[in-house]
Amino acid sequence: MRVDQVLPGFNRGDAMSNAARFLRRQLAARGFATAIYAEHIQPRARDEAIDVEHFFAAPPPDLTIYHYGIGTPVTARLRRRPEPKLMIYHNVTPAHYFVGVNEELARLCRLGRTDLVADRRRYDAVFAVSEYNRRELLRLGYEQVDLWPLPIDWSDYDREPDAAVLRTLERLGGPHLLFVGRISVNKRQDDVIRAYAAFRRLFAPTAHLWLVGTAVGQESYLEALRRLAQALGVADGTHFIGHASFPELLGYYHGAHLFLSMSEHEGLGIPLLEAMYFGVPVVAHAAAAVPETVADAGLLFTEKRFDAVAALLDRVLSDRALRDQLVAAGRRRVLDFAPERCMARFDALLAERFPRLFDGATAAPAR
Repeated sequence: MRVDQVLPGFNRGDAMSNAARFLRRQLAARGFATAIYAEHIQPRARDEAIDVEHFFAAPPPDLTIYHYGIGTPVTARLRRRPEPKLMIYHNVTPAHYFVGVNEELARLCRLGRTDLVADRRRYDAVFAVSEYNRRELLRLGYEQVDLWPLPIDWSDYDREPDAAVLRTLERLGGPHLLFVGRISVNKRQDDVIRAYAAFRRLFAPTAHLWLVGTAVGQESYLEALRRLAQALGVADGTHFIGHASFPELLGYYHGAHLFLSMSEHEGLGIPLLEAMYFGVPVVAHAAAAVPETVADAGLLFTEKRFDAVAALLDRVLSDRALRDQLVAAGRRRVLDFAPERCMARFDALLAERFPRLFDGATAAPAR
């Protein structure tokens, strides 16, 4: 039996690609023939995915898993395919965030939203990676949407962190604030910088802010962020890292004291969970899926009053009991995304939604 995955884009490091990569390993371990196909494949990931044109040129598999996260012509082409199809919904960022910054990205996000409505009865099963995403699809008219939390292979994160990053953070002293995520208007790195400036002015003049994430397609926003840091007088402590290798990313998590998110739109928010895994307390704006993802493992706020946010950051740093409470809650929360737990649900959902293809006998240990 063949089960293939199709993605709009494939890279190393983003949540959708990581999920597809993990699923491929799991499907192969269960005895399925399987491959990953993508419309856009980053050069450093070309050894792991195949151009989507090969997918459409080949005989249909027994099941196609389509990771949905943006508008693409692939969606319309899949409509004409005869095989059973499973959509895994990662969410589509609202287009208005990209107007004036990246018009092509705004167009693709509008297309993604339009196709979501048009295709609400074209998939044989739909899995949403968060309850926030599930409710969104139900509001759009989807009749059956199953919640499937993304499995995160936490053993990958137990590798050695980059020693140079650790030395740099140790030399600078800190405290170190961290945000991980692509430079993007919806993630509101501008508000992270504003909160950092207030924190440094009111509580911690030696604090540093580390923004880890690529700015591809958002270069004008990145330049605006640099100008903002300069205008607020914190350019000397604001570090734009860009793309980080995995060992470098681990180094920033190991060396951070706090994880600060001001994002206004997240379909799940994997970096929030990564911070929890490393025992980094989370302070986050309660928007979109963030409250669900964080649960009781962080301090959430609904208003972006930067002096008040700075006070929350100081409270976490100065109140050892609170910090320990958040760290312990975070370590419990990440267990909800353990591979064995998530894959057990995946197997059960496949058996329920595709009884002619899966009888529940395919289950194998996740790791």
